[in-house]
Amino acid sequence: MRLRKARQAYWRGDIAQAEARYVALVRDLPGDPDASGELGNIYFAQRRFDKAADAYLVAGRLLLKTGNRAQVLPLVNVLQSIAPQKAAMLHALINKAPSS
Repeated sequence: MRLRKARQAYWRGDIAQAEARYVALVRDLPGDPDASGELGNIYFAQRRFDKAADAYLVAGRLLLKTGNRAQVLPLVNVLQSIAPQKAAMLHALINKAPSS
């Protein structure tokens, strides 16, 4: 429900409201990769690339914990363009993660 409301705010173009909702979600649900990833998308859209990279790295780590390597690869690709060091870190974690 809360994730849907954050998405709706974004779709309405209310970026400030969407960001506030995603920040609250990440704070309240620190293990949710969707919240972190979508917060990264908000920051990316605002060209706040340092914050986007941090959020994507968190999302990638959380996805790896759940064994969802396939969803991590697109994050590595985005990170490569905005934070190559973080892309390398996430790529190394992918290589260490057990296959599911």
